[in-house]
Amino acid sequence: MPELLCMLEKSSVFYLVVVVVVAVVVLVVEVARVVVVVVAVAVVVIVVAVVVEVIVVVSGGDSTCSSSSSGIGSCSSTSTSSSGVVQWTSDPTNCAGKYKEFVEAKVH
Repeated sequence: MPELLCMLEKSSVFYLVVVVVVAVVVLVVEVARVVVVVVAVAVVVIVVAVVVEVIVVVSGGDSTCSSSSSGIGSCSSTSTSSSGVVQWTSDPTNCAGKYKEFVEAKVH
């Protein structure tokens, strides 16, 4: 066994194998770092989006609502509940109402 190692060390193939192994390890580490950063950024974006949505709903609805807006159930026809949450009154499927209840359940 030592003779084989000695022979390998004397050949250029040994150094080529070492360089390839080191390159592969460095590549794997760099790819893992990029993946971790991408996942971290995605998590931050999702958390910020959820927090902003909860704040918008709890604070009284979408600030972009106007009389010409046609969002969920039409923003032009809204009323504010006793807790200060906007309710869409022209929503035949109660989509906004269900969403409001979902958000309120998550907040409380």
